[in-house]
Amino acid sequence: MLTIDDFDIPNTLLSELRAIADQIKGGQLLALAKAVPSLAVGVRLTAANTRFIRQRLLPDSGRLRDEVRDLLAAEGLNWQLVMVFSVTVLTECLPLFLAIYGRERMLAALLVDSRPEVRQLAVSYCREEDWHSKPLFERDEAITALANIIQPFLRAMAPLMSGSSSTSEPGEDLNSEEFSVFRSKIATLEERLRHAKDDGRALKKLEVKVEGLKNQRAALEEKLDRERQLRLAAEKMETQAEARVQTLHQEQERAVQAGVEAEMQSVVRAWLVEPLRLGSVIDTVNEPQGGDILDRVCSVLSHQAERDRHYGNRSQLRDRLLALRQAEESLLRAAAESINPLPELSGLIAELQGETDHIEEILGEGRQESIVVQRLAAMIRQATDEASLTRIKRLLHEMETSGVITPVESRELYHDYHNCLGRLFDRFSVQPLSDIGFTDPALIVGKGRAGHGRFLWILDGYNILLGLEDLFAKTFEEDGRPGLNSRKRLLAMVDALLADSRSLADVVFDGPIRSEENFSSRVKMIYSGGGGFTVRDRADQAIVDCLEMRPDGPSIPTIVVTNDRVLADRCLMLGARVMPLQQFASILFTLPGIPGS
Repeated sequence: MLTIDDFDIPNTLLSELRAIADQIKGGQLLALAKAVPSLAVGVRLTAANTRFIRQRLLPDSGRLRDEVRDLLAAEGLNWQLVMVFSVTVLTECLPLFLAIYGRERMLAALLVDSRPEVRQLAVSYCREEDWHSKPLFERDEAITALANIIQPFLRAMAPLMSGSSSTSEPGEDLNSEEFSVFRSKIATLEERLRHAKDDGRALKKLEVKVEGLKNQRAALEEKLDRERQLRLAAEKMETQAEARVQTLHQEQERAVQAGVEAEMQSVVRAWLVEPLRLGSVIDTVNEPQGGDILDRVCSVLSHQAERDRHYGNRSQLRDRLLALRQAEESLLRAAAESINPLPELSGLIAELQGETDHIEEILGEGRQESIVVQRLAAMIRQATDEASLTRIKRLLHEMETSGVITPVESRELYHDYHNCLGRLFDRFSVQPLSDIGFTDPALIVGKGRAGHGRFLWILDGYNILLGLEDLFAKTFEEDGRPGLNSRKRLLAMVDALLADSRSLADVVFDGPIRSEENFSSRVKMIYSGGGGFTVRDRADQAIVDCLEMRPDGPSIPTIVVTNDRVLADRCLMLGARVMPLQQFASILFTLPGIPGS
């Protein structure tokens, strides 16, 4: 470490000395290098090499040369201030000088002074504990105190500085060069004191301004903190609102799903009634127990077949036919009762029917049930879409009206048709009911009766009474015509069908005078008018008028029940749907108390 008077120069003071060294001019450095050759070892004494000489003035270790110390004293605060004052003044006023000129700058100027006593002042101060953090006077106070101390000296020196000889001592040369230098230093000192006072006042103003800025900063920080808290509160509220919205969306989705499931579960699945009923009682049915009589019958028949070969051959063919019929019946039952029938069922049924027909032809025995009915029933049970069912229904209606099948067979086929329609509806009803494209009248009636939607039923009264004699013949008059009791029975049945729905029904009868009468809040009885009993098709025209003057127009489905082909075509052209009589009868048979239901 670099020393002076065996004192290690602190780094802070060494930095001040290096700052003074940077102010030394190049010519002075070259002159010093000539006087001290060790500073110029290996360096040519040129202006370009003065930076190397400047670096060697203050090495990192060793003793500071006296020549370098004197050069530093001539350039810094020592030359400007310290060398003017005596050791006594510097000792007494050191705290004031430190406050005015700065601790490090003043101590560095003292260290390079030519007087050992002055250098010792700096060394003693730096050897005190925590010297670099000791409190100092306020700069304004220090300037005022220093001015009070040196002001008498300055007043005493004023005549000398003005050139007056009244106060001169005998033999003193006032124009000597030394006195001129001394007077110049005094003037410089006064100028510096004046600037120090100005700087003190400016510093005071600056401190006031800084204090105001600190207050403004504190206010801004407080405002920023409040805004930050408000922003955090707003973000918290936004997060809570988003969570609430998400919860509401989830609750809405669950509610919609629950509503759809409830609506789907509420649809009447007529085709499931029979499987559910069988499933509930199957465990209570015991296996039939064979008795001794059956064993004896089998033994006798076996001996008869051995004795009479003709009977034995026919018996074998009959057993084969019975087995084939049982297998066919099992396949047909599987196709009818299965929710998802296999496609292989139809092929096996066709093969069985071919072999059965061949054996029946050999034995000369016919089927107990019409093959047409069986084939049509199989087609209904194997249908997989509404288009197929629509074609089957059209064929069924044609066969019914042409007499190919009996009313009882037609009604049973319509029953199978409704079961298949319900099964297809359940299979494809994964979306809300209002979006399903099934348009069959029976399905619309089933949904309306279950409370899902509305429809308008227009019934051709006498066409129904005369076409379904097995249901209404007992109420006919003595002349064999339907009368008041028949009409009331039909109206009561229709009202019972619509008991739990919001749908309406108009039952139209032929009558000489146009009139309407409410049988109930849901069922209206209409007499067509238009003349006596000899006028034909009066009810037909009344039904057409009802369609043309519907209050809701085509906004709700309208279903006309009739077997009149001409009337059915006119109703279809007006946007209504037509339901044949036997299909209507199959719906009536769902009511309790109807024979055969």
